[in-house]
Amino acid sequence: MFDDKTADYARRFNQVFDYINCHLDDPLPLEKLSEVAHYSPCHFHRQFSSYCGMPPGRYIQTMRLKRASYRLAFNTLEKITDIAFDAGFQHAESFSRAFRQMFGVSPTQFRQQPTWIDWHQRIAKPQIARRQYMQDRVKIIYFPATPVAMLTHHGQPERINETAARFIEWRKATGLLSVVTAFADSIHSPCAYDGCAA
Repeated sequence: MFDDKTADYARRFNQVFDYINCHLDDPLPLEKLSEVAHYSPCHFHRQFSSYCGMPPGRYIQTMRLKRASYRLAFNTLEKITDIAFDAGFQHAESFSRAFRQMFGVSPTQFRQQPTWIDWHQRIAKPQIARRQYMQDRVKIIYFPATPVAMLTHHGQPERINETAARFIEWRKATGLLSVVTAFADSIHSPCAYDGCAA
């Protein structure tokens, strides 16, 4: 009975996490999120905070700042004010304060020199395990043979974004910037990640 309840909680909240990730540019009121989870707003807020380790509003801001940090590091031509606005901040100053509070540096400093190991230590992670949930959603898709470029990251997982940055710079130099890039766990080593562009 306990396992069934735990699985139901995981299913409901994973749906909420997915919804948040797909709608970071939209307003995310408590009422809408509780509707996704099929809970009353009051019960949802209490259960989300217990399950995730932080209240919904803080989780949403964390995800928006996390996305903003990627854009600062990898989309260097984007204006910081545009990134701040997309993260839900009306003023660059309030974005800068929130960013510094989370990551310990200003957005400009992070753009100039991302410190990914410290970033991983500072980013708040929800206290959940999603592996089985994601495995249940795996789809096998067949498509024509496609040439790909691959770069393998070896070492600390926290430094994978440094490898991703090198991969993007190579893509810029070769004219492959518009292609799709993805990093995933390597089947060869628990400390290796394969990045592919197609």
